[in-house]
Amino acid sequence: MLDFLNNPYPAPETRRFRSLLISCLIGAFVAVFLIVFKPFDTAGANIPNLNFFLAGYGGIITIITFLPKFLSDLVAPKVFKEANWTVGRQIFYLFCLVSLGISGSYWYLLQAGGQANWSDYSYFFRNGLLVASFPIIVITLLDYIRKLRYYESGAAAMNAQRSAPPPASAAVAHQQNIAPASAPNSKQDDHAQRNVEENAPIQIEVSIHLTDNQQRVELVVPPAQIWCLHSDGNYVEAWTLNEAGGCDRTVIRNTLAGLTSQLPNAPFLTCHRSWVVNTDLVENVSGNAQGYQLDRAGAPTVIVARGRSKAVLGMLQNKGISRKALGNSKEALGK
Repeated sequence: MLDFLNNPYPAPETRRFRSLLISCLIGAFVAVFLIVFKPFDTAGANIPNLNFFLAGYGGIITIITFLPKFLSDLVAPKVFKEANWTVGRQIFYLFCLVSLGISGSYWYLLQAGGQANWSDYSYFFRNGLLVASFPIIVITLLDYIRKLRYYESGAAAMNAQRSAPPPASAAVAHQQNIAPASAPNSKQDDHAQRNVEENAPIQIEVSIHLTDNQQRVELVVPPAQIWCLHSDGNYVEAWTLNEAGGCDRTVIRNTLAGLTSQLPNAPFLTCHRSWVVNTDLVENVSGNAQGYQLDRAGAPTVIVARGRSKAVLGMLQNKGISRKALGNSKEALGK
């Protein structure tokens, strides 16, 4: 059970505007629900302007659901970091929100008349928490299973497409661009190939200079050796391939946008607000409830933002088809 609670789960939204919007929507739903259905015999309550009073619960819920994320952003911004968020943390977080909501609702109810009483509050709190426990746990678990299946199946389908033979049209297109118009005999073919090799321009892998925010050079490396960039606060980790088949980490004081501007547009892709990846070096796509990840042996796993999944997978699929088609074309020419 503990292992299951440690499984990754999407962290709550931390961007202030979107957090406030979500909180307002939740508060509006609560207000409308109470006004329309008037549960717990509130329809017979002797409260002036009853509907207006019930709408106030929506305001309480809006404040309670937004305030923890707002304060954590100011005091401890890494509390809601997705890399550390799990199923267990999500359930605990929801219980905390519900507890605050129940307490706030009890205080708000006293405004209609009555005196605070610890026994009444304990009864009110206990019953409210018991009612909320089942939906919190069940909804979280069902949502986890749904997300996990979606991203795992999507990753499996993407890996299968990238490893499958390319469409015939793609291979033909590459053959038309590479193969000679006529089919010469073997001697002519060997002579033509030697001519091409001797006269072809020498391809030099040009290194680029990655600098910090003071324009000081921190890393000189060919772009093809850069696996990814990862933003971590005021610094960026640049991960580069080494001769041993692993990755070296270079920490550069700069923003992710500042370093990304120093890279060529292709094949680098911003797949997350904290990650830039070299799509030519991706070996495998995996998935969990938080979304997709891009993998390479001996290198850190790159996170794909859920909102950018379609664009990232589309590019990887096209690259996989192009590589397969090019490989088949070369094999055809060799024969």
